[in-house]
Amino acid sequence: MTEEDFWTIIEQTHADGMNQQLAALRSSLETLTPHDIISFQFTEQRIFDLAKRWDLWRAA
Repeated sequence: MTEEDFWTIIEQTHADGMNQQLAALRSSLETLTPHDIISFQFTEQRIFDLAKRWDLWRAA
């Protein structure tokens, strides 16, 4: 899964509340193959790891 594919899924499952978004994300992920679900998770982890920078957290 490309990072673009990851962000497309995130954008398509955007909702007003966290619970609604999580439900939409789960429904979307259930349509993927097991390989794509694992790839989604690896992409998510890589993005989170990139965000673990002191300068970003300091700005927050």
